Order: sequence, then structure tokens, then C-alpha cells
Amino acid sequence: MDTLKEEKVIDEAVFSIAVNRNHKNESRATFGGYDMEKYAQPDAELEWHDVLKVHVGFWLFKLTDLTLSNSLNPAAEREYVFGTNAALNYMFVDSGTSFLLMPKYEHDMFRDYLLYEQGIACVKGGEGVMECDCAFDNYMDWFPDFKLLIDGRNYFIPKEEYVYHEEGRCYMLLMEGGKEPVWILGLGAFFSNYYVVFD
Repeated sequence: MDTLKEEKVIDEAVFSIAVNRNHKNESRATFGGYDMEKYAQPDAELEWHDVLKVHVGFWLFKLTDLTLSNSLNPAAEREYVFGTNAALNYMFVDSGTSFLLMPKYEHDMFRDYLLYEQGIACVKGGEGVMECDCAFDNYMDWFPDFKLLIDGRNYFIPKEEYVYHEEGRCYMLLMEGGKEPVWILGLGAFFSNYYVVFD
């Protein structure tokens, strides 16, 4: 980006990504700036976050808190806490990752939460996603939304962004990571819900 700016191909070393899952031809990557009027919701404003300097080359942030909300078992949501050590949880924003990636421990915890607290049985399926039994009418109501707290600002990943339904089965677009306490906000889970600008 800096080279393009130095060669005066673009005015700013900034790029932005707008994803429309319903109309793929309307998704856009813009180099050299961003267009709030065209790609953001009316009256929306950008929320800027400082990137942690310890990982140069990555868009890394501190994940302050992650909670669940809006399912048919709110009591379980209040009791459920992500992260064995919140001080060690970090989050990447990465357009090269397809979905939301969770650390392995959190991924397993979330699967147990769905089974024991929400009554949804899930198994590890192909391509890194979980397959769940959703052969009932109001299946979506039992899945929670994710609420992320980054720099005092709340961001939401609605259940509709990570649950895909087909022929009585649900496929959760949640990838399993490694042992490191690192989350990745990927293209399908986060970018489809927010207009993202990289400076």
C-alpha cells in the first residue's frame, strides 16, 4: 500500500472491504480509501482501533470480552464465559480466513455448551465446521449471538452469520484453531456484518 501511495497510484495507504453474502456481485474491495455513503449503513460512523505493535504485519487486537446473547436459554448465557485467561486472548481481523476461527479449547467448550445447555448435538464435520442436528422448526432460536468487546466497543456476530441450514442439519461456520488463545474474525462471519477499513 505504501508503494502504491509513493507512486501516486492511490491517495491514501488505506483499503476497505464490503461483503454482501446475498449478492456476491455487490461485494467490493477498495484500494486507496473507503466509501461510507455507498457501502455503510445510513448515518454509520467508523470506529478506529489501534493495532497491537507486537505483531507487525497482522491486524491484531486485544479481545477484552466475549459473551453470548439472544437464545432460548438466557440463564445459560449468563453462566457461560469464554476464555480461561482473558488476558491472553487476542483477535485477528483477516479477510483471508473464511469464517470465525476459535481456539481449540473454546471450540470444544462451545460444542459442549450447545449440547448441555441448549440441547443441540453437534459433531466435527468436514472442512473444519461442526454439523448439528437441527430437525425442528425453531432451531435457530436456540443458537446464541456472539458479542465481542474490543477497546470498549461492542461488535455482534448474529447467529444467522455462522449457522447454515440444509435438509435438517445445521452447519456452523466456526473453524477450530490451535492451542493458542487467538480468535480470527473471518470473511464470512464478520465482514458480512461490518464494513471494514484497514489503515
